[in-house]
Amino acid sequence: MAKSKGFFGIRTGSTKNFTFSELHGEQITKERVSKVKNPRTISQMRQRMLMATIGAAYSYLKAIADHSFEGKTVGQQCMSEFMRLNLNKFRDAAQDSNAAYAMNAYGDKLINPMRYILAKGSLPALPYVANTSNQIELSYNVEDVTTAEKVYDAMGIKKGDMLTFCWVIGNASLVAGVFKYTPIQFNIVRLKADKSGAVATPHDAFSFESNHTGLDINIVFSEKVLKLTTTLANFGAVIQSRLNTGTWLRSDATMVGNKSIIAGVSVGNQLATYPIDSELILNGGEIANVPSVGTLTTPELSLSKYAVKIDTKGGKVAAPTLTGAPDGAAVSYESDNTTIAIVNSSTGEVTAVGNGTANIYVKVAATATTAAATTSFNAVITGQNNDGTSGDSGSGTLPGGGSDSGDGFE
Repeated sequence: MAKSKGFFGIRTGSTKNFTFSELHGEQITKERVSKVKNPRTISQMRQRMLMATIGAAYSYLKAIADHSFEGKTVGQQCMSEFMRLNLNKFRDAAQDSNAAYAMNAYGDKLINPMRYILAKGSLPALPYVANTSNQIELSYNVEDVTTAEKVYDAMGIKKGDMLTFCWVIGNASLVAGVFKYTPIQFNIVRLKADKSGAVATPHDAFSFESNHTGLDINIVFSEKVLKLTTTLANFGAVIQSRLNTGTWLRSDATMVGNKSIIAGVSVGNQLATYPIDSELILNGGEIANVPSVGTLTTPELSLSKYAVKIDTKGGKVAAPTLTGAPDGAAVSYESDNTTIAIVNSSTGEVTAVGNGTANIYVKVAATATTAAATTSFNAVITGQNNDGTSGDSGSGTLPGGGSDSGDGFE
């Protein structure tokens, strides 16, 4: 590859022997490759799976990610930084077939729930978490919230700062061991700290803008704790922005979410969907232990809705209507957090126990001609005497934790 500045300006296209392109204002010249090998070793497919996963995430999050990296120009540089940071972050996970990471299956071009690094900058990361009600939450110990200035001081922000809540909601399913996530909506709410003086509630200390009508952040002050929470979220982040002498500063932000959304996922099963050629074991090729996805037809399950609500004490609600299950296939229901909701394993009727959000799994057993399949819906419970406690899956967080920001997804 050669870099140059052509006499007649930047050239693009190809000749018989060379290909011309432009990068950051420079002429790039490469030898033209007429025959391209397409290796499909396990190692190559692991790399392609990783690239597909991070590329799909950037495409979906682009409205934020194309300008969320401090010191990088809007567009190409921010995209490159998003790709670089996240490829490095998840490279080891892609090599571990047993790891519980929702890498994209072959041909899947939609975002999957993972702890993507969404922003980097010189401002400190905000202390947001994914709470047991499947919301992105910020909380602060506060003595007084009677003025906008006191609210800002308690949160460690300045007048003029902006807090941008970003979260994804969608549907997840596990069919024959392969995870599939279909995002429904990317929510963005921006809070601007632009008020002064006395405020009736902490909510009044901010101006709000959102990308969907009626979308808001719930702000509550109770027992000297200030909480800011989103609506239902599978995974998300909060980014602080500040304009400083003409330069936009950002906070570090890594997406968080509860791991119940990816229950049963494994890198090996996702990798098994990729076209892998035989490895030459005697020549040192990898001896794979990749789980088989199976060859039976997998039913495409769907529900009439993916969330049910109960707001009365001990209330009950019927399960959404299931379609796509083969005739004669056994169907069972299971709650991931019985301190929030219990479910009749045969009928799917949900009964409220405690406040919070539980995931209800709908499991369709295998038949002689079809593979087993699973889908799920959320049970959002309010109006009970107490909150639900952390469950085995509902309380955990997506894998990929560390010091990037927020809590760890362990």
